[in-house]
Amino acid sequence: MGDGNVKIGRACVAILPAILIAGLSNAQTVDDAISAALLESPALDRTEAGIKAAREGVRQARAAYLPEVTFSASASTARRDARLRESSDFSETSEPTSVTIRASQPLYTNGLRQVAQQQATNTVRARRHEQEATRLDVALQVVEAMVQLDLARKSASLDRTLQSLLRDQVRAEEERYRLETGTQTNVVQARARLAAAEAAITASDMGVQQAEIRLALLTGYPVDMLAPMITASAELPPSLDDALFLARENSPNIALARSSYTAARLGAVTAARKYGPQINLSAEASTARTPSPAIEQDDDIRATLTFSMPLFNGGRSSSERRQAYAERRASAADVRKAGQDLQRHVTDTWVRLASAKSRLTALQVRLDAAGEALKGVRQGQQAGLWTVTDILDAMEERVEAERALEQARAEHILSAYELSITCGLYILPR
Repeated sequence: MGDGNVKIGRACVAILPAILIAGLSNAQTVDDAISAALLESPALDRTEAGIKAAREGVRQARAAYLPEVTFSASASTARRDARLRESSDFSETSEPTSVTIRASQPLYTNGLRQVAQQQATNTVRARRHEQEATRLDVALQVVEAMVQLDLARKSASLDRTLQSLLRDQVRAEEERYRLETGTQTNVVQARARLAAAEAAITASDMGVQQAEIRLALLTGYPVDMLAPMITASAELPPSLDDALFLARENSPNIALARSSYTAARLGAVTAARKYGPQINLSAEASTARTPSPAIEQDDDIRATLTFSMPLFNGGRSSSERRQAYAERRASAADVRKAGQDLQRHVTDTWVRLASAKSRLTALQVRLDAAGEALKGVRQGQQAGLWTVTDILDAMEERVEAERALEQARAEHILSAYELSITCGLYILPR
């Protein structure tokens, strides 16, 4: 191994104990991070509240067509002062009271009762599909944040490795210049590369900080305890056709679009039946006490059977039906669009995964070649065959080759988890 490879290896070994200690004490697997994020997510809290509200809607839909009993009571007092013609003054005080109990029951609703209950039940299903879609979205955000943090930390480590190599090179060029075997130009070039590397470290540290904050916000973990441990171990479908089939079968977004279509279809049924005949039965019992010369107590019991049928409403019923049918067609188009979006997403993810996998092999070859090139350039410099620019370029190429390999690994891991989650092969923690 050449001097450049040896120094890179030593730099990696120097930071390895700290990484191992952090990993042993605070390492978070993908399952750990997703579980924490699902507990922390305000979006999931919102969907849970939406499910509870939808369940109450089912109870309300049932109650709307059950018997309704109303009780009312009243009591009042009145004083009347009057002067009768050709007589003395007249004064009267009365305290009338009344109690009424009324019960009503829809007997025939033209099918609206069943439609209302189906609509309410469908709303519950839609809220559950929405919750599952949110869970998948949170899981994908967590995996992406973990991969980005891991990549940002590795990139920052590589920048520091390059900084260490360039510092050694600057000292070597300064020593050659002092011994009059090198030039001041070589020293300036080495210092310029070192300054650029130090500026890159600042940018890398900012990237690490941003990635840490994002993952901490998602999971609720303290920033100083973040130690993501992630590997490409997600279960994958054997072929693109299998991936598309599994994604369609397990997609909550398609299920949500279908629930929206069901709601629109039931809305069209409601619009068609809303202005049909309806029959209601009501019964009422009341008693009243009103002091008067003729009646002291008045008891009343009555039952009423009501038939109602709208005959003319200015075209509102026809307009509502046309509106409902148009909304149903729009919902059907949304179902098709959801399927197309899913197919496009799965295909793109499959292509990214295959591309990243092939790039891993090529980039590993590039990394090995860059290491050999750095070794050869260092040996050639001793023989006077290469300039300091060639050495600096070889150092940077070695580090950039490793950075590109890490980026390809990150893309491969992210694509693998994204495909596995989308196809329903990765079971989210409950």
